[in-house]
Amino acid sequence: MPQRPSQTGYNPGDGEGRAFVWDFKTTKYVKNLRAHEGVCSGAVWHPLDASKIATCGWGANKDAAGTIKLWDTNELRVAAEFAPGGAVHRIAMSH
Repeated sequence: MPQRPSQTGYNPGDGEGRAFVWDFKTTKYVKNLRAHEGVCSGAVWHPLDASKIATCGWGANKDAAGTIKLWDTNELRVAAEFAPGGAVHRIAMSH
C-alpha cells in the first residue's frame, strides 16, 4: 500500500472532491478517494502513522459545511470524520 512521503509531502486534492493516493517509493498512482462532496482543499499524511491520510474540504457549494476526514489507506475508507462548521480550506498535522 502507499508509503508516507517525506515530511513535506502531501496528496493534493481537487475541485471535484477527490484526493489522490500515490506510492511515493515507486511514484505510481494508486487510487483517488472520493473525499468530499465539493472541493477537496487539502490532504496530508499522518506524521506518525503511515497508513493514515487526513483530507479537508467543503460541500457542493461554497456555503455548505466543511469536513475533515481521517482515511485508513490500508482499507481505503474513512476512519473518522469531523464537521467543524464552515468551509475548511487547509489542514496540517504535527507530532
